[in-house]
Amino acid sequence: MRAAWSLQQRIVLAFGGLTLFVCALFVLLAMAMMYSLEDTFFERMLAEEGEHQRQAAQAGQAAPAPLRRFISLHADASSFPPDLAAAHAAHPRRSELAGEQGRHYHLLRLEQPQQWLVAEVSEQLEVRPKRAAMLWNLGLMCGVLLLLSLSLGWWLARQAVRPLARLDQALREAPPGTEPPIALQNFPRNELGRLAATLKAAWQRNKAFSEREQQFGRDASHELRTPLAVIANSAELLQARGDLPAHAEAPLARIREACRSMTQTVQSLLALAREPLQLPPPQRYRLLALVLQALELQRSAALARAEPAPPFELDIDPALELIGQPEVLAVILNNLLANAAQHAPGALVRLRWADGELWVENEGPGLASGGSGERQASAGLGLGLSIVQRLCERHGLGYRRMGKQEGGWVRVALRL
Repeated sequence: MRAAWSLQQRIVLAFGGLTLFVCALFVLLAMAMMYSLEDTFFERMLAEEGEHQRQAAQAGQAAPAPLRRFISLHADASSFPPDLAAAHAAHPRRSELAGEQGRHYHLLRLEQPQQWLVAEVSEQLEVRPKRAAMLWNLGLMCGVLLLLSLSLGWWLARQAVRPLARLDQALREAPPGTEPPIALQNFPRNELGRLAATLKAAWQRNKAFSEREQQFGRDASHELRTPLAVIANSAELLQARGDLPAHAEAPLARIREACRSMTQTVQSLLALAREPLQLPPPQRYRLLALVLQALELQRSAALARAEPAPPFELDIDPALELIGQPEVLAVILNNLLANAAQHAPGALVRLRWADGELWVENEGPGLASGGSGERQASAGLGLGLSIVQRLCERHGLGYRRMGKQEGGWVRVALRL
């Protein structure tokens, strides 16, 4: 799965986004500071003019002419210019008002003498006429900073992501079952280098564990099958002699049945332990022939136990052919049929093919409702179903089990 944005792109975008945010904040603060300084300059001029008028009033002189030509004296707001009068009526508490045709006013009310000072400062404004040029220069500066930030972010992201890309390439290009060629000397001595070393060590531990498991499987296959085969052959030889006392026939039958059960259990566990890559390639086989082999094995086991063969019903097209792993399916069928014979002796077992699934239905008491094979294995029930379920999960086969709490059919569906 490919990410919509690579890690390197995200780092570069993060640098660019942070730079844009800082630049925008800087531009806003710079413009606000310039407007504030300009307003402070006009307020100071009005304060000087007010002090000039107060000194004249305290000396008993007539109101002198303003010190600056753009400042005018007004006894009250009725003598304001029309645009200033309208703006002042709308916002009587403001000391800075905008007029018409680009005029801009600053006001100061004097208490002694009672009059207004009005400064029309449109010609003295420095920020507003040069605002476009200042914004252009600030924008150009921000653009340069953005390019520098993106370049720095790209370089840092490349330095940070290159070891990850090298590690990802080594993991993806390594053939299955082989150690990825992770050269630790090619990684920096930081978190990325420690990650590469950890992955290499983890792979080596998993490889050693897998080799131990495979060796255990080979040893178990040899060490368990050989004594079972010896016991089974010895039991057959004893039975073939025909001179056994009557009281020895039942124990001998139990020995043969135990050997058959142990052999089937060993085959099931070994099939569960094998990886799908260790199995032969998929092949075409006839489903009915495989089912008949499994049924014949169950009939032989029933005869060895001196029990009647369980009744079976088949509803499988003789010409039906499938492609897959017949060895795995044979182990699964043997487990299902042996489980049915063990927990429902003499009950009808029906095998049918419908809608791409092989149904194995047992007309017996079934297992307790709500318990899976895993949870009931400790009680001696359902271990065959547990092995079947895990075999299906391991080899990609569908598995469903249905049944009733009290009696009824136990249905297992295998999607092959």
